[in-house]
Amino acid sequence: MKETNNPQEYEKTLKIPLGIRNLKILCENPRAGKKNMPIFRYFLPEILNQCNTHPDKTHLSFMRKCIAKGSRGKFYPDQKLLVEGQGFGVTSLTERIFFNVVCILTSGTCPDVRTPKTHARTPDSVALNGDNYQLAVGNFDPRGLDVLMGNSNSVDVGVAPGVPAEVRPSGT
Repeated sequence: MKETNNPQEYEKTLKIPLGIRNLKILCENPRAGKKNMPIFRYFLPEILNQCNTHPDKTHLSFMRKCIAKGSRGKFYPDQKLLVEGQGFGVTSLTERIFFNVVCILTSGTCPDVRTPKTHARTPDSVALNGDNYQLAVGNFDPRGLDVLMGNSNSVDVGVAPGVPAEVRPSGT
């Protein structure tokens, strides 16, 4: 990068597709200094290879801030049925990571915290050794946020309900 005095170059925009890899790279250490915490403590490496798609269009989603009541302690198919029965879907990994990162950068914490231990399971999965594993994000503390496998029916794993909203270009 170089400094410029050309006013025509001031208003240029850098467009970066919102994919898992780009989100991780942009958010690993967004602020300098020892007092600033990292965003991620653990990030399952296989996610970067298997879940790195980019949205083909702009979209908007509404999601619940905290995981759904009654979704803890269940396996993913039962969690999915629970939120779908209420007219929702399960929030994607990219959306939940993005939400947590914005919360951490603006307030220093996020809903998917360590106390009480909380992971938001997502519909995204990775294949390891011939098995598929659902992915979860959470367990945030001052050392960072975990992005990992979440296949158990542990009481700390739930789902965040959400719904997509259509975004139409202006003039249509």
